[in-house]
Amino acid sequence: MNNNELEFFLLKAKNLNLKGSAIVTLGVQGLHIKDFYELRKLMLKYGVLNNDISISECKYNNITKYGKTINQDTMFKMLGCNRIDSIDISSKEEPTYTIDIGSKILESLYDTWDVLIDFGTLEHIYNIPAALNNISKIVKSGGQIIHLNPISGSILHGYYQISPNLYKDFYNEINYTISECNILVHKQFGYSYYFDYNFDSLPLDFRGNISYIYINIKKNAGSISTKIPKGSDVDYIPSKVINNYNYREFVCINFPKISKIVIPPIRNILEIIRIIRIKKNWIK
Repeated sequence: MNNNELEFFLLKAKNLNLKGSAIVTLGVQGLHIKDFYELRKLMLKYGVLNNDISISECKYNNITKYGKTINQDTMFKMLGCNRIDSIDISSKEEPTYTIDIGSKILESLYDTWDVLIDFGTLEHIYNIPAALNNISKIVKSGGQIIHLNPISGSILHGYYQISPNLYKDFYNEINYTISECNILVHKQFGYSYYFDYNFDSLPLDFRGNISYIYINIKKNAGSISTKIPKGSDVDYIPSKVINNYNYREFVCINFPKISKIVIPPIRNILEIIRIIRIKKNWIK
């Protein structure tokens, strides 16, 4: 989990009511952050340090291509979660349950967790319809499902880049409520922005960037996990009016504050160069 995604999640965590909850994650994430104290600093920044543990309780991963990283369980413990579990098809990262979420899942796990968090695992699962069906079964009524998955700019990452329409149509069909949906866009040098997304249009400057969907869904009483959407009837509508999207910008904590002043002009210059090059190709 890179710096941008980590900081964005902590920004959202204050409104997720994770304290005292039983959570399960798809996959086991390592946090790509400098050290335990940097993580604590971030959590204090966003007011989500609900359990101030000592460094001796910090858990590490050392089996990914990124080397030694802080295990996600440390963050969730600091957020105050009461039970922390994980599901993965591989046992290498020592998940609580070694299960293929894209296949048949044990009925004993139905209605088990208050919150399910997918920090970029669904796009690696071949059978997404089966995975979504299983996800909907293992969360308790009234519980939350949180997805943070790539939607563009991540070619060769996993099997899929997720269309927002997939989540909208699937969860609406089974009577879940979409509480919040944002698009997170990565820019240069740790600079990012996000905006509210209502499934009808996207801003023009969204295209070509590494981008993710963040969506928070609530499971309602009487939800039917066996139903499937009949097909999407929503087309992408580019919009030139960017003020309607409630843009919010942030720079990762490990970048100097001057980045907020320096990076936006650089970004604009690079964007102008990109547009000029595109127009030249059109002329040719």
